[in-house]
Amino acid sequence: MKLSREMVKRLADAVASQVEAKKLVNVLKPRDVVARRIGELISEDLAAEERLNNEVKDILASHEQEIAKGGADYRKLFELTKQKLARERGFIL
Repeated sequence: MKLSREMVKRLADAVASQVEAKKLVNVLKPRDVVARRIGELISEDLAAEERLNNEVKDILASHEQEIAKGGADYRKLFELTKQKLARERGFIL
């Protein structure tokens, strides 16, 4: 999923605010520092998913003729392949 930097920042700010408001953890740093780190983690996760998507596209592209011959649904194959790779790598989608 693609999110703009602004959207990631808003999401991180909201998470930091909720964590602070609900006292879910003992926060030792200022909220803006916590929000920035949360944003970095979200961005890293989105980048990892994008790399996974690109790998799945490459795998399916290498089997393009068989997919076309068999009349398989590309979207379904994409999701199944992505889920399999994610599971093998311990990546939670």
